[in-house]
This record gives sequence, C-alpha cells and structure tokens, in this order.
Amino acid sequence: MGGATEVADLLGISRQRMLKLRERPDFPDPIGTLAQGDIWDLDEVAAWNRSGLRKSTSGRPTAKSAASTLGGRFLVEDKIDSGGFADVFRAVDKKKSGQIPAMAGIKIVKDVAALDPEAVRRFKRELRMLDEDLSHPHSSPTTEWQPQA
Repeated sequence: MGGATEVADLLGISRQRMLKLRERPDFPDPIGTLAQGDIWDLDEVAAWNRSGLRKSTSGRPTAKSAASTLGGRFLVEDKIDSGGFADVFRAVDKKKSGQIPAMAGIKIVKDVAALDPEAVRRFKRELRMLDEDLSHPHSSPTTEWQPQA
C-alpha cells in the first residue's frame, strides 16, 4: 500500500503529475483514505502501468483508439449480439484491467432520437434489474445511463 508519493515513485513521475494522472477514468481507484490522503494497492498500480493502458507519449489518443473507447473507460471490441432495441458489444474495462483484462458487456441503444418514454423506462428498469440480480463473479453492472444525441 502507498500514498500519492509512493505511487508517483513507482510510476517514475512527479507527485503533481500523479495527482493529474489519477483523474483519468482508467486509473486504479484508491483502496482507502487515511488522514494523510488516499492510499492505493501498489501491486494494482504496477499492473495498470504494465498493462499498456498508460500512454507513454504525450498528445491525444489516435482516432481509432478514441473511436473505440466509451466514456474514457471501456475499450469496445466486437459486436456480440443485436436486437430490435440495442446492440451488445464485448469490451475491456480499462479501469479494472490488470494482468488479465476485465471483460465487460456494453449495450448501445440503436436509435436514441427515436426512443419514446416507454422505451427509456424499460431500459432503466433493465438496468435496475441487473444492478439487483446480477451476481456473477466476473460481472459488475454499471447503472449509469444518459441518452446521447
């Protein structure tokens, strides 16, 4: 375990750069907070650093990488299935990736502009059901949904 200084030393960067880096959605979450500040599992930070998720060059991500990343966190891979309402894609959760990639399923609504209030209600109900009933050890549902035009 270590604080911001230890994490910065592990990554070979300044403490100020580390504090900026931790704002990224794929950076490992702290495991706790002490009076001195947040603490991290240094093994998890080291695994994240080795995973290739930390970009070593400056600048913006490539267009292909940006286009296949959802919410700055999920790297969308291939389509798994398609229905009348949405498409389901396999993705890697960059925040949960260590040495073994954390897989996720992403459901993307096909035509947001055409959604009626009943469809939105059904989708939100589905999210609530996943949040309550899903208990698979390799799944962690996210119940945040905001339509994007």
